[in-house]
Amino acid sequence: MLWALSRVIHEFKSPSFNFVKSFMTLIARFKKTILLCGVRQASRNDNYLIAIYDLTFNPITFDFAYFMASAELFAKKHCMTQFEVIIVRKQQVSAAVDNIYEVAVDSDSSEWRLNNIVLPLISLYPSCIGHAVVTTFSDIKVDLKNNTIYPEFYSKNYRPCFSYNDFYSLASTYSLSGLRASAQGLKYVRSWRKENNLTGNIVTITIRNYKYDTTRNSNIDEWVKFAHLIKSAGYVPVFVPDTDSCFENDKRVDGLIVFREPCWNLGLRIALYEESYLNFFKSSGTASLAQLNMKVRYICMSMAVAGSLQATEDIWKIRGIEVGQRKFSFSKDYQICSWSEDQLNNICAEFYAFIENDTGISPSSAFL
Repeated sequence: MLWALSRVIHEFKSPSFNFVKSFMTLIARFKKTILLCGVRQASRNDNYLIAIYDLTFNPITFDFAYFMASAELFAKKHCMTQFEVIIVRKQQVSAAVDNIYEVAVDSDSSEWRLNNIVLPLISLYPSCIGHAVVTTFSDIKVDLKNNTIYPEFYSKNYRPCFSYNDFYSLASTYSLSGLRASAQGLKYVRSWRKENNLTGNIVTITIRNYKYDTTRNSNIDEWVKFAHLIKSAGYVPVFVPDTDSCFENDKRVDGLIVFREPCWNLGLRIALYEESYLNFFKSSGTASLAQLNMKVRYICMSMAVAGSLQATEDIWKIRGIEVGQRKFSFSKDYQICSWSEDQLNNICAEFYAFIENDTGISPSSAFL
């Protein structure tokens, strides 16, 4: 009974079910209306939005990129163009809250991800004009009542976590500026390309080989076959390994380019994606660097993975994405979603279609 009570309290504080979140939002909106009724509102900041990413209720993953994109769109909804981010460090949570993610990612890994994924992402988002990291909620110095806050109605007793549903809903109405590589990052990638005499069109293959939600991991054997195939046709396949397995020696990629440095620097990674002719992904967090960057040309394979914790067809439907949908509402025509598995024939079919759409010429004969 104590476990159940603790779980219920946690659910109302940070809802994981949409109907609970809708109910709590309704209550928060009603309370705000009553409190403001007949009371002169204090001076408020209407220049930029305050976005709060609470690590007690949100993962330390590339989900943060989508959180910032959602904050940008929420700011535009309120006639703003910029936002600041406040990151609240993780506090002890109830034992009633099961967290499979923490089994794969311990506290040391979480701290590393904060410093090497979450914080660097901020520098790649032009609409984000500043950030702060605080230890607890009480360390937040911003007046939450007199600023536009995202998530809406975030407070000491109500801390809604980021929802992809919110993002896709906002993205269907407001235009996304998104992520962008820095000028210096692009210089470094162009220097790397020149020094390695890579004159052909680069096609990156970003590998997922992660201990969490392993059903989404890349079919490396098939990607190696594809790499050799396009290499023989004059393209330059470049493998970007998963950061967690970056230093593992995989003989399957012998004779192919493996670019490891972007595993440790998001500025290099996103610059590489912008500089490449095409980028391939499996359903993974790093794909967000392409999906939220309007300059990056990509094909994301295996959008839905049966048995996945994060990417089943049902989960996409809950987010409002139609299974089989070829691109997101906010995406460009050269940003493709593929619902086919990462098997060689499927990868090639997507690649041929992309080239034909890009050039008007069917390339398939060149690969036979």
